[in-house]
Parts: sequence; C-alpha cells; structure tokens
Amino acid sequence: MDTAHPNGTARNGRELLAQFAPTIAPVLDRMEAAMWREVEPGLARLTIEICRDGADWRAMPDLDDRSRTACEFAEQFALDVGSLDAGLRDRTLAAFGNDAFGFVQATYIADMIGRARRVLDRIAGAAPPASGDPSDGATPGDASMWSAIEDLIRLVPALDGIDVVTTEYVRLRGATAHKCRKCQSLRSRPALAAGAELADLDVIDDYVGRGLPDALQAALAFTDAFIWTPTRIDDHVLDALGRHYTPAQQVELVLDIARNATNKIAVALGADGTDVTEGYEVYEVFADGSIEYGLAHP
Repeated sequence: MDTAHPNGTARNGRELLAQFAPTIAPVLDRMEAAMWREVEPGLARLTIEICRDGADWRAMPDLDDRSRTACEFAEQFALDVGSLDAGLRDRTLAAFGNDAFGFVQATYIADMIGRARRVLDRIAGAAPPASGDPSDGATPGDASMWSAIEDLIRLVPALDGIDVVTTEYVRLRGATAHKCRKCQSLRSRPALAAGAELADLDVIDDYVGRGLPDALQAALAFTDAFIWTPTRIDDHVLDALGRHYTPAQQVELVLDIARNATNKIAVALGADGTDVTEGYEVYEVFADGSIEYGLAHP
C-alpha cells in the first residue's frame, strides 16, 4: 500500500519525514541519539523493546528489581499512561532517584517516537522496521533529550497544512486518551474563532455519528489508531486518511499527535494539574512555538 506516495518518491518513513518536515526530521534523530547517550545502554534497549515491540519482561528471569520496575513503568506508559497509579510512580521515582526525569523522557522517546517511525513507514508503504539493534539510525549529536523534546514542541506548530479545527480536535482526542487534566482544560482560540464546538468534551469522546465532516472523522480515527494500536493500524484507516489528506498533511498529523503526547511525561509524573477549576482556559500556540494562556474567548 502506498497511500502517501503513489509515485514512489519516498521509500520509507524517514524519507517521508525528511521530504515534508525537513526541519523536524533531525530533531527526532537527535532525540534518539540523546537517549542512547544519557541512559545506560542496557536500560535504553530494554525500554525500547517494551515500548516498541511489546516484549514480555515478566518472562525475563535475569532482571534486577530496578529493571523490573523500569519495565513495568514503560509498559504502563505505552499502553495507558492515564491509568499509571501513584504506587508505580513512587516506586519508579525511588528506583531512579535523580535520574527519574531522564528515564521518563527516554520512555517517551522509546514509546512515541518509536510509534511515529512505525506509522510513517506504514504511510510511506514500507514494511514495519525489522527487529535488530534499536539504535540503528540514531545519529550523533550533543543535544540533551529534554532540549530535543523542547525543539519538537517548538517546531511542529510551524507546520500549517492542517486546519485549526482539526488540529484542536486531534489534540483534545489525545488529551482525553491520556487523561491529561491540563490539556483537557484548554481550548484553542483560533479553533473557537473558526466556529469549533468545544464547550465540552462529549463530542471528542464520542465523535462517531455526530455529523462531523468525513475528513475530521478520518483524522480522529487515525489519532485513535496511533494512540491505541500503532502496530496494527487497519488499512481502511489509512485509506480514509489518504482520501482526505495530502502526504504533507499526513506527516503533520503524525507529528501533531507525537508532539501532543509529550503530555504523557507530565501525566506519568502526576504533574498535569490544571489552572482552572471550572470551564476551560483559552490558549493559542503560535508558529514560533510560543504559547499564550488565559486569553479572552474570541
């Protein structure tokens, strides 16, 4: 299947990303390279195997207690971060001490950047990555994991091929999936100004049959697949995406979902508190990546 490239201009996800998001492609490389520099190799490899390949760590007899805690955390982070409980969080913080924040960043990279790579390969028509050394493709660099993650957050908003309403619906769909309190409490001023019905999350939680445009439903179905079943996205989901979105827009959707999912770091650490006690807060993210909160309703 080659939904994105019927003329075969991109042979795999890396080429697809470089073609349509050339400023962001090296950021993903730097992120992965930083993970291998900042996290002990055995732990980095194990985390990738859990997040990317769904490895059964419970059947690994030689893991020490710290590694088993890391595996349990990574597994829950990847499967359903919103259900990660305080007990597992506390055990992870105790196991890693001052290195805990770095481990959570590495888990995000193994999880969400791994998903993005896999999904981009599907869109480009390439087979899923072959098993092997998970550090393959990581390029040298000196950026830290956090600075590379910040670059992703800053640069993705400059992609403007997707309309503001779809962008906001996709963001809110991820926010509800990950149970991020902060993200669920926000509403985009440009989307509201464009007429989006965002007073509550019911339409996001149950978007099928709500009379939403077919293109928006295709984007939300793709978002669901990316979040919940990245290793087995149905062809019909990609077919619908290809009918409504250009290759560049498909890449943008992948990057939007990955960027939005940085909220998994805050959720995992219990740091996703909201600034409002009722209603929602209006915000706007600008093309330079800066964000302004507490805005008036348009």
